[in-house]
Amino acid sequence: MKIGVISTMSGFVWGGSEELWAAMVREALGQGHQAAVSVYRFRAVAQQMKELERRGARVLTRPMPRDEGLKAKVNRLWNPPFRDLEAFGPEVLCITQGGTFDAVQEFWSYLRFMIERYSIPYIVISQFNDDRFLLDEGTRRVASEFFGRARKILFVSAHNRLTAERQLARSLPGAEVVRNPYNLEHTSPVPWPCAERTWIACVARLDVWAKGQDLLFEAFSSEDWVKRDWRLRLYGEGGDLRYLKALADHFRISGYVDFKGQAADIRDVWAENHLLVLPSRAEGTPLVLVEGMLCGRPAVVTDVGDNALWIEDGRTGFIAASPTARSIGAALERAWKTRGEWKRMGKNAHAVAQERIDPESGRTLLRLVVAAGSRP
Repeated sequence: MKIGVISTMSGFVWGGSEELWAAMVREALGQGHQAAVSVYRFRAVAQQMKELERRGARVLTRPMPRDEGLKAKVNRLWNPPFRDLEAFGPEVLCITQGGTFDAVQEFWSYLRFMIERYSIPYIVISQFNDDRFLLDEGTRRVASEFFGRARKILFVSAHNRLTAERQLARSLPGAEVVRNPYNLEHTSPVPWPCAERTWIACVARLDVWAKGQDLLFEAFSSEDWVKRDWRLRLYGEGGDLRYLKALADHFRISGYVDFKGQAADIRDVWAENHLLVLPSRAEGTPLVLVEGMLCGRPAVVTDVGDNALWIEDGRTGFIAASPTARSIGAALERAWKTRGEWKRMGKNAHAVAQERIDPESGRTLLRLVVAAGSRP
């Protein structure tokens, strides 16, 4: 079968939202299917994309989304963004979105022409949704059409499905929740660090709009915290690095915060840290949360996305009721007062994660894609 993949990732060369479809493409190629992937054109090429090409996938690039002025519209008419994908002749499409309404906002009018012309079935994956996001009447109407035509709608978070239905003011019958793959070769717990100082890790791209590191810094700036023996390590890259360094200075906690950059091996992260903290303003199901639990670490998370379905307060971690500095601070305070229990909580977290992960998530998605393409 000829499988086409369309990714809406435009902010970063690669991210956690790309892991699921990439795993599916690897599985598809291994089973003898053909695959073509349409992605936005970056100056750099992700190593993961190069690997897919080496395995036999066709990687097709298209221009970045831009303001829909007259010049841009004329250019797209002469150079449709999916012309190369159309030439590939996909029998089924997998449209994978970072945000639930990316495709609707960025390219649905262009893609719809190809889908209707060749009667191509498609499935949709939503990796992220934001409770704060509202749709105007026109966008809601187009989004309802987009989802209504899909053979299958997949979310990585049950909460995000419910949020999408509220935003659309309609149900999405048949929508399912799927698991993202995890970037761990081994899922045994990582030995507990022996350091007397408490080491806390925030593993997330440096993007405060979504990941909320600014709220975390404010929570850590209280007088109680500056008297304690702790350090915060931030793992990740992103456009808010300079801002966060300035913010650490502003809150006078720069001596407590280390910026470690992108982590090459997540197990190395947990070999030297005791607790994960994710102060996110919005999420799906964070891959780093699942990986941290598999490595045997408790977490402090905000009640967004499916965080509260993975973390049980007081047993596998701690939940901040809302993404605010006050709520995050209260959850951190509860965590600090029970830090003697963190090792036990980490064991509980590992057991929960082991029960819920899908070790063959790529194969699971491929089965759904092939089924969508095989239906009359």
